[in-house]
Parts: sequence; C-alpha cells; structure tokens
Amino acid sequence: MEKKEYPYEYSSVQLGNFFGITVKGIEYYEKKGLISPQRIGTEKERRFNLKDTYRLFLSRYFKQADFSLKEIHNIFDQSDIATVSKIIEEKEKEIHKKELLIHAIDESMKHTSKLLKRISQINKPFFDVEIEVPDMKWLFVRNMNSPHIDDQQQLKEYKSWNELMPVTHGSLKYSKNDFLNNTELNPDIGMLISTENFKKFNFKESDRVISVNPKLYVHTVLIGDANEIKRDTWLMPIRQFIKDNNFRLSGDIITSFIFVKQNTRYDEAWIPIERSV
Repeated sequence: MEKKEYPYEYSSVQLGNFFGITVKGIEYYEKKGLISPQRIGTEKERRFNLKDTYRLFLSRYFKQADFSLKEIHNIFDQSDIATVSKIIEEKEKEIHKKELLIHAIDESMKHTSKLLKRISQINKPFFDVEIEVPDMKWLFVRNMNSPHIDDQQQLKEYKSWNELMPVTHGSLKYSKNDFLNNTELNPDIGMLISTENFKKFNFKESDRVISVNPKLYVHTVLIGDANEIKRDTWLMPIRQFIKDNNFRLSGDIITSFIFVKQNTRYDEAWIPIERSV
C-alpha cells in the first residue's frame, strides 16, 4: 500500500481543533494581519500552510503572554533573533513588575481587611504596644492649613506615589509639639509606603521623604468624626492610653487612612513612645 505524505496544509476547522480555538478566533488573527491564509475554490475557503500555522501558534502564544498586537507584529518583523530576545526580555520585566504590584496590593488589602474585622468585633480602638520597627517612608505633600503645591517637581513626585495606591496610603503626620501643646491641630498631609515597597518600586529619596522607624510604638486604629481630624478629640484615645500606661510621646504620630463611613473615619496609627521615668 502506498504511503501518503501528511499534507502540511490545513483548513480553519483543522487548525481550530489543533489549537483549541474557534474559526472566528482564527479570523480575528487574520483580520489583524498576523496570518495570511490562501483562499481556494469557489467558496474561497481558507488554507493554511506551515508558515501560517507557526504564526498563528506564536500569535496566540504572545497574546496570552500579554503582548499587544503591535508588539507581536514587531516581533514578526524582526530579522535578528537577538532583537527578538531583547523584546521578550523587556516584556518579562514588565510582567514581573505587574506581579510585584499585584502581590503588594494583595498584602495591603489583606492587612486592611484584618484591621477592619478586628475593629468590627470590638467596636472601639485597640492598643498594641509594639517593639518591631514599622519601617516606612513618608512623603510630605502639604500642611493641612496650606494650599496645594504647584512646584512641578513636587507634583511629579506626588503623582508617582499617588499612582501606586493602595500600596501607598494617604497619611497624616501630627507633630509631637502640636499633640502636647494644642487642642487645634495642624497636621501635615502626606503619603505612606513601607520601606520594602519603596525600594521594590524604585521610589527616589528627596528632601520631602522621611524615614519612619521608632524603637517602640503604640499601634492602633483611630475612630472618630471625619470632620474633627484637626481637633484634639480625634487623638484623645491616644492621649488617654499614654497617660494610663505611664508612657510619653517620643516623636510624631503617623496615620494611614483606611476608610470612611458616613462621617466616621478610620485611620491606622503609629505612636512612638518611651517609658516615663
């Protein structure tokens, strides 16, 4: 019996079965100019040679690897395999950065959910005395009683931090002096990020970025009237806890905005302390 060579020419249905894709899906790649099958017969049926088959496979391969149509065309247009390698390497870096961001967002949401769950169970602030340093970076944006800045460099810096929410967080910083001596408070408005993520996402140091790493601190969630964050009543639970436990404030109070429900605001807070002698 004569042995027949397998014909390296396929119909749309055959390719669809090979690659688990519909005929409409194959037509999509044709319309985008990534494959150019022949048309045969009076019905102008598509016939795909090996080149078309390989291009269809690679088009789907790269599309599912998050390459845009423009990027896929660019790959196919390259005659130098080293250039193809460089394009793929750059995409890998881009995907890795997205993975880092997704992981950081996941950690942030997990932390927020845990805090809100704890608050919902006790319906009042908790106070944890911690010795593990909360290593963070804080970006100064403006003073609460001052207008927004219009310096282009500062705006660019603020924009880069703002774009990374919720890895970065809106934050208030109450000065030690203000807390100890005033009932009408004037906090600084800023952005907060862990030092780990500061480095991971290549943020830059500047004269507006400060490090937050107290040796001993009280960790809590402030709950109060969202319209009263400039008044002493907003920080009264902290003041009472410090007094009751014979502590004293050793630095500025840093908060991280979590949520607001109607007029009730929730802020995570870190209060640097030391033991009173």
